[in-house]
Amino acid sequence: MKKYEMTYVCERLNVSEENIHQWIMGRLIEPVDPSGPFFDDEDLSRIRLIVEMERLCETHEDALEVILRLVDQVHGLHAELSRLKR
Repeated sequence: MKKYEMTYVCERLNVSEENIHQWIMGRLIEPVDPSGPFFDDEDLSRIRLIVEMERLCETHEDALEVILRLVDQVHGLHAELSRLKR
């Protein structure tokens, strides 16, 4: 599994460290390794989604929390369905 440092994530996704720290504190994202923090590809996808919703849709952080919880539930259900198909 690849791990990415904060500076890489900020440059790659054009987002500030302050925003990422806010999202971590707000539990919108949970880095794969909080010691750095270090992020994996799944974290990058989640951060990209947050950035798009904030910038393009002007989504408020309270709404982001609900949306991300629903996205997590959908992913969980998808994984469960895939498991049941086997």
